[in-house]
Amino acid sequence: RLGGEDGRSLAFNDGELPETLDGITAAIREAFEEIKPQTLYSFFFSEAHRDHRAVSHAVAAASDALPAGCRCLLFGVNQVVMGGTMFDVSDYMDRKQHALAAFKSQLEYNDFALKILHRDHAATVNVEDQAVQYGELFADLSPDQMTPMLESIEPVYRRLVGDLDS
Repeated sequence: RLGGEDGRSLAFNDGELPETLDGITAAIREAFEEIKPQTLYSFFFSEAHRDHRAVSHAVAAASDALPAGCRCLLFGVNQVVMGGTMFDVSDYMDRKQHALAAFKSQLEYNDFALKILHRDHAATVNVEDQAVQYGELFADLSPDQMTPMLESIEPVYRRLVGDLDS
């Protein structure tokens, strides 16, 4: 729905990713070595969903397999990212909402598509250009910053939120 050309499934069970972290890390490392991405989009380490957090930890653990010049853009689904890079996505909101509509099972109990629309709009509160109505926030890191950032964020997040494993 977003136009990606090489979508892949790693075939791990939804809701069980923390229990298979070693396997996920190995699969992600293998993909990094094969693809050699110049840009990586992944979850930020403070995601509220345990599967999203597991992926963020696996990505950080495998980040040494990324090309040194890879730009790692970490986003939040369940949390606003503590990051300083914002992209204007105003022209893409209809397409983004269409893509979010694919998650029908999740929309049954939580209209996260509407919440994300409002979150992206709120991200522009301090943007003076009136043409920028929606923005996505990212932590913009290099591969060598991934593990140190995770190691610095996790204790703070654990202190604020508590047990991250449930």
